[in-house]
Amino acid sequence: RKLLWKVIMNKIFRVIWSHVQQAWVVVSELVKSHTKTSAYTDKRAQVCTSDYFLDKQQDKFKLSLLSLVLLGIFFSPVGLAAYFQDSSGPGRKEEADEGTIGIGKDSNVGPGSIAIGRYAKAEGRTSIAIGYEAEAVLFEPNAVVVGATAQAFGYSAAYGYGAQARAIGSVAVGENAIANQNRGTALGNNSSVNVIGGVALGYLSRADTEGGIEGAKQTFSVTERASTVENGFKSTERVDGNKIGAVSVGSSFAWKNSNKPIKRQITNVAAGTQDTD
Repeated sequence: RKLLWKVIMNKIFRVIWSHVQQAWVVVSELVKSHTKTSAYTDKRAQVCTSDYFLDKQQDKFKLSLLSLVLLGIFFSPVGLAAYFQDSSGPGRKEEADEGTIGIGKDSNVGPGSIAIGRYAKAEGRTSIAIGYEAEAVLFEPNAVVVGATAQAFGYSAAYGYGAQARAIGSVAVGENAIANQNRGTALGNNSSVNVIGGVALGYLSRADTEGGIEGAKQTFSVTERASTVENGFKSTERVDGNKIGAVSVGSSFAWKNSNKPIKRQITNVAAGTQDTD
């Protein structure tokens, strides 16, 4: 009892190394240590023990995090489920499947398709719509739309603000370019194609002529075979038995408030060698 009272009153202690805890601990001076002792106070010993414990825990956390990263790399699944973000959702006709990506508020996306941008819609299969209100129209498949308010039907492509590819296999490139007929190609701002297979090149160009070329009055045919003259105009309509779409460079329509139509020349073109040239 006297010894216990002496220990309590005088705070007699020793700091020894604990092999079990792998740390310095505070004990009575009567306890033997198998290693060197220390004369640190009890508070300093406790701080030492706490720091050592925290270091050990941090090392364990680092190892655990590294393990998770490695597991994620080597054991990740082959395919991911449909990905939706920012209130995007599946299309109205078919449910989204693996590989579907929808990003943007109120956007809708179909199986295997991608829709990025607010109100963007790619609800058909394997279509792409990128831009504000970009739309692959009416659940059409394999349409590509890039640009705000641009639209494209199935197997078509529209690039640029307000561009519209409205028919199968059509292409519209440029601001407000419009391809209204199958296989038509409109290249240039505000260009338009209104005949099957027609091509419009350049700003405000229009391809409206179907199946032929009508030029100035002449007394000969552009073919090398038997000459044909009809009303004094040359004609190549249905040279090969098929209607062909026109290629337009410029337009006969006036531009906005101007009275002058937009006309262009194609120069340095070699003479044709075939009746279809």
